Amino acid sequence: MKLEILIGLIVATCSWKKNRNLVSSFLAPLPITGPNYKNNEGKFFASKDEADATKKIQDCEDVKELSKFKVTPKEINDFSSQEIAHTVWAYAKFKKSSPKLFAAISFEAIKKLNTFKSQEIANTVWAYATLGHSSPKLFDALSYKAIEELDNFSPQDIANTVWAYAKADRLPPKLFDAISPVAMEKLGDFTSRDLDSIVEAYTKLGHSSPKLLDAIELEQKKRKE
Repeated sequence: MKLEILIGLIVATCSWKKNRNLVSSFLAPLPITGPNYKNNEGKFFASKDEADATKKIQDCEDVKELSKFKVTPKEINDFSSQEIAHTVWAYAKFKKSSPKLFAAISFEAIKKLNTFKSQEIANTVWAYATLGHSSPKLFDALSYKAIEELDNFSPQDIANTVWAYAKADRLPPKLFDAISPVAMEKLGDFTSRDLDSIVEAYTKLGHSSPKLLDAIELEQKKRKE
């Protein structure tokens, strides 16, 4: 199975109907439009490949196969920053630890640091933190890249990033300082859960940011009124 298709399958959850748009975006180059193929149940798909992929996602067969999947060093060398982020996110999503793979990807991610975009940074640190895979050099490198990309971070990217650093118990002071004013500008766009994550992260790591924390407190009070 091609790597990009496998990644597309494993990032899907079992609740296919609720996540069809998300999954479809990961299934390229499989065609998603044009009902040209009819399966045994009488449902139409763009192709037999799409029908097969849909069934595999519904059955979660590829989630079970994930732990058996092997990536060669050459394939990792060819990974783009997006493929790196998608891969580690998929492993973390299904709580499948692969220390050797994550160690190899960490080394490759640092080499490709300048190509990482905001969401790729957030998803990568989130994945490593979720699986408890320690990679201090990667976290330090991504913290500096995150500062450069901070204007492009969505509220969720910000929340996931600070959560990940807190979970990994690794404080990047310059990044947290830079996040504070950016987060304050987007305060109304955060979910209440994301705001809680930010407060918990800053508090756990002992990073002082009174303006941000006070602003979050006021925002949370407004939402309760």
